[in-house]
Amino acid sequence: MIKIDILLATYNPNLNYLKEQLISLNNQDFPNVELIVVDDCSDLEKYKQIGNLLEHHIQNFKYSLYRNELNLGSNKTFELLVNKSNSNYVAFCDQDDIWNEDKLTRLLNIIEHDNSTLVYSDLSIIDSFGNLIHDSLKKQSRRIKHVYGKNRSSSFVLRNSVTGCSMIMKSEIAKEAIPFPEKELYVHDHWLALTASLKGEISYTPVPTVKYRIHENNQVGDSLLSGINNSNDYLVKKMNINLGRLEFLKKYVERLGTNKKFIEYWEKHCETRLNYQKTGGFVNFAKMLKIFNKDPMVIGFEILLPWIPTQMQESFFKKVKN
Repeated sequence: MIKIDILLATYNPNLNYLKEQLISLNNQDFPNVELIVVDDCSDLEKYKQIGNLLEHHIQNFKYSLYRNELNLGSNKTFELLVNKSNSNYVAFCDQDDIWNEDKLTRLLNIIEHDNSTLVYSDLSIIDSFGNLIHDSLKKQSRRIKHVYGKNRSSSFVLRNSVTGCSMIMKSEIAKEAIPFPEKELYVHDHWLALTASLKGEISYTPVPTVKYRIHENNQVGDSLLSGINNSNDYLVKKMNINLGRLEFLKKYVERLGTNKKFIEYWEKHCETRLNYQKTGGFVNFAKMLKIFNKDPMVIGFEILLPWIPTQMQESFFKKVKN
């Protein structure tokens, strides 16, 4: 029988949020589940409380709890979780959301039907008290474009539309993604989505399967412009990170099933964008127009950016973020 491992990473969680999450996991209507929890070196007392919550609220399937000796961060903790799994599929889990009861069943039916490597869904959004804020993340954020289908790896090299808590993927593909890069290059769900897209088809359902909780310690995904307030910030924190991603990809070209030409194309793509930001000019502008259709929203923004006076950039970025 098909088995799904739920991979839960914890770190000094809000215990009320975690309790609600665990109850929603325990209520999943898919029968063959195991929960694997790796705590990323929480305070010892908090770690004991996590164990107590698991004992009281996970009754319908087996679970195991491990603790990192050092704080490794979310990427490496999820990498450890993938290594510990021996199931057909893995489902990645955060410590503060609420899963719909049919989440695993719904996603499993799709991934089995499509024979895809990964499937993900839209999410609904709740506040810190569990009240519904919006019934669709996609409808709530104009910047989000959910990408799926065959041969979509180009869409995931530099951008991500997959929220980790909303997906399940084949375990063998998740293991091929090891080692995970540093979070500054690729957050774990982005890296897994890119790997899955290089290995096969990505599936998607617009039906939300998770209530994504917004509270003081998180936001809806990572803002595309988080910590960026002017064109210099953009060069350092956005463009240079993209080049770092490609350097990381070069190390695993063969294992990921891609080729050097794929990487070389994206290097030229990033160099075009970088040169335009640094020097402008008609030739670079013309090159930007040629790659416009790869990501119209981002490339259009970058075409406009050098024309914004320095003294107006901070207020411009603030407006764009809102």
